[in-house]
Parts: sequence; structure tokens; C-alpha cells
Amino acid sequence: MVARVRKLTEAQLSLRFEERLAERTRIARELHDTLLQSFQGLMLHFQTVNDLLPPGKAKEAFDKALDRADQAIPEGRDAIQNLRSSTTVTNDLAQAMTALGE
Repeated sequence: MVARVRKLTEAQLSLRFEERLAERTRIARELHDTLLQSFQGLMLHFQTVNDLLPPGKAKEAFDKALDRADQAIPEGRDAIQNLRSSTTVTNDLAQAMTALGE
């Protein structure tokens, strides 16, 4: 009876982690497919506007803003990658805890 309860508990725990993995993967994909791609598209438009600006303080300020935005894109990609990879680590932890419990 104890072994049966343990197997059910392990199955439920595994199912929860699989659900969490699926949800994090979905969120990461959605962030990448919508937010980051939209941001990259805006950057192209802003660069076009920047190219039309005459030299001066406004152009310099806009260049700095574009540089900061260019840094934000890889940071966003890294955050998404960390979101995806953290699910794998979490799932391995669940397996380790299950093994420890046995």
C-alpha cells in the first residue's frame, strides 16, 4: 500500500513538473515570437528615422537610445533562454528528490 501511494505521489509530482515545463516553454516561445520580434521591428523603424535626422544633439541622443535598446534585445533573449533552461533544471531536481525518497 505504501509503495502504491508513493508511486501515485511520484506520478503527480512528475505531472506537475511536466505541466510547469510546458507552461514555461509556452511563455518563453510567446515572449520570443511576439515581444522580442516586435521590438526588433521597431528598432528597424527607429534606425530609419535616425538616419533621416540632421546631425546635432537630437541625433546624438537618439543614437544613445538606440544603443541602449540594442543592448536590451540580447538581454531579453538571455532571459528567455534562462526561462527555458530553468525548467530542465527544475525537472531534474524533481527526479533527484524522487530518487532520494526511494
